[in-house]
Amino acid sequence: MAIVHIGKLAYPCVTRIRGEEAATKLQGQVGINHIEVDLSGVDMVSLSFLDGLISHFLRHGKETDFIFKIDTPILEDKLARVAGIRNTTIYFRYDEKEIRQIKPKFSRPQKPVFIPTKTDFRH
Repeated sequence: MAIVHIGKLAYPCVTRIRGEEAATKLQGQVGINHIEVDLSGVDMVSLSFLDGLISHFLRHGKETDFIFKIDTPILEDKLARVAGIRNTTIYFRYDEKEIRQIKPKFSRPQKPVFIPTKTDFRH
């Protein structure tokens, strides 16, 4: 298994496009069957970045070929949200060696709010 720190693939890690670029660079490592993507120590990894990275792999049938190494519950939460949005399985680990599956978080659709009177929002 190859370990790749995300900082070597994309910086900053904040946009969906950067996530897709990072996935393309990872995909270029053809001879590697399993990759550990190390997200630890990065100041900011956005939900959009993770979605771009993961959705790229889903489009190319590689969703089970990598594991995320993380160091904060915030990253775990973001991965859970992407797993819920994309309806996929994501594996991760903290510094310990135990690899776990993310429990997807599904956002509830918001109910429409109807306002019976017309309101002028201009100021």
